[in-house]
Amino acid sequence: MYVIDIAAVLHGWATQFRRVAAASTLRIAASLDFLQPFDLERISRKAGTAVIVCPLGYIDNYAFACFLSLSQGLPERVLLVRPRVEGVPHVAAAEAAVITPLAAGLLVVDLRFGFSDDTDVPRALGRVDGLALDPATERYYVIDDRALPKGALRGWPRWRRWLFAALSAACEPAAESFRLPAERTTEIATGTAGIGPGTAGAGWTQLR
Repeated sequence: MYVIDIAAVLHGWATQFRRVAAASTLRIAASLDFLQPFDLERISRKAGTAVIVCPLGYIDNYAFACFLSLSQGLPERVLLVRPRVEGVPHVAAAEAAVITPLAAGLLVVDLRFGFSDDTDVPRALGRVDGLALDPATERYYVIDDRALPKGALRGWPRWRRWLFAALSAACEPAAESFRLPAERTTEIATGTAGIGPGTAGAGWTQLR
């Protein structure tokens, strides 16, 4: 006899629905503006790799500055990871990851999961050829995806805004959703002035 945890099912549904709705709503031009305030060549480098998980594919200069402060320098390699759940049950291993160089020591890693796949980011990164990562020792940072840019839901009817707010309250934290190790994961706030518990400040920037 199978026992279905209704609360867990609804929790997972709310998480995925909210992220899909948010990603489809954010109409911000792709840009690398978040790097403009930083002279990467003059920031002291340190050995190792840091993984920044961007659940909605967005990061801003406030979040990146928080990362630099927390890491006390710029690791020699930084992976900006954009996980995405596709509308298919499974994604073939050969199509599950795309790596794009962004700047010196910075790489964008797009990870694709099927809706029946386990969204385990550390395990997925460990399977990517060329990264040479040890998922058991890497340090992870995750962008708080429970806040949206100011005006992101402009034009939505009131009932839809209410539903979105309710889903946000029930949304599973990104660190749990993507199986990030709690003892080696730090949540980073954005400079968002908008919906959710984000810190007031600048808007978001989508990675190219």
